[in-house]
Amino acid sequence: MGSAFARNNNMKNVLVIIAIMFAFCPKIFAGGDSFDPPIGYRAIDFVEYGGGPVRRYVATRLETSKVLYEHADIKLVFTTSLPPSTATRAVVAGLFVLKKAGDGWIIADQKRFEASGRESNAKAETTNTARAALHVTVTLWQGGHEVSYSQSASYIVENGILKLDPPQEKPIGEDADGKTPESPKPPH
Repeated sequence: MGSAFARNNNMKNVLVIIAIMFAFCPKIFAGGDSFDPPIGYRAIDFVEYGGGPVRRYVATRLETSKVLYEHADIKLVFTTSLPPSTATRAVVAGLFVLKKAGDGWIIADQKRFEASGRESNAKAETTNTARAALHVTVTLWQGGHEVSYSQSASYIVENGILKLDPPQEKPIGEDADGKTPESPKPPH
């Protein structure tokens, strides 16, 4: 009986170690059109209806996943999800640069955006510029009723990295600390 308990505990420890390895390793995606971003791109921390405490809401699936650009060794993908907030409509969007890695793709860079309110939405489109670098514009719609507005920001892709264009432009709807959802946040 004791050895079965020890074996069970050892198996749990192995599973925990494997889960930690996958959480901190870059994710490789199979070829094809299916792309499943990290869970942070389907989740939002948002206040409950009526001003209650902040709670994490997670969408069960992606709403959209669109390949904006594809070349032999690079892809630009934009995703949206609608976490089921009790207070208002919320949209979480992700812009991903994928690089070829063997037979699959690996995330080279990523940006996360949030929009909330009755009229909230997000879209991205590649735009033409005189430069050779890939250029994409992300637009977010925020708010609702009589107080809705949109924000746009442009990014260029250089060496697999997303950079604001122009560089002095401020990011929109991104996490304030600039970290990806999987990155640990510093203690307060």
